Amino acid sequence: MRTALVFSGGGDYADPWHPYAESSEQLAELVRSWGVDVEVTDRVAPTIDALADRPGLFVLNAGAGSDPHPGDAELAAAAISYVEDGGTLLVVHLSTGLFPGDDAWEDLIGGRWIWNESGHPDHGTFTVQIGADELVSGLGDFAIADESYARLRLHDGLRVLAWHSHDPDGARHPLLWLRPRGLGMVVVDLLGHDGASFGNAGHRVLLERALNRA
Repeated sequence: MRTALVFSGGGDYADPWHPYAESSEQLAELVRSWGVDVEVTDRVAPTIDALADRPGLFVLNAGAGSDPHPGDAELAAAAISYVEDGGTLLVVHLSTGLFPGDDAWEDLIGGRWIWNESGHPDHGTFTVQIGADELVSGLGDFAIADESYARLRLHDGLRVLAWHSHDPDGARHPLLWLRPRGLGMVVVDLLGHDGASFGNAGHRVLLERALNRA
């Protein structure tokens, strides 16, 4: 991975709940720390153009609420094509709720935030539980201040690297998973509400393991 492209909310895509400029810059800083050149954009047209250069990593960190967005078809198709051709896609936090009604997108990432069904407790500190997968061997559980997403619609065959059981129902919910598709790989990270999430040491190491060995 020598180059990365981050599509950030706040421009063409925005919602009232997340500080996307802050979180995208902190995420970009993390990827740059691996010696990767990172471009951040918040507009669809330059994102589509930049994907033609085949970056080693494409990140979606955006939201748009529950209604379809005018850019959905073009952006979703570009992301799907990128993965199927061998790219690595990182889908962050509420990006799991993008492109409502697009079954191909949901199949690509292995799940979907469902409005009025999915949810989380108030932003606060909880424990990220590391799974038994060899990719995260030697990592310990860690505390993070974030939103603990739960009750997404999930597909079978997810390679889950981290979980939480912070939700009031007491069940264990996936937080980060890998999903191979076509020639490429999708990494879904439900953490990342704000910039501080990507400053958390445990989260940084977990993402590095997932992305650099995906």
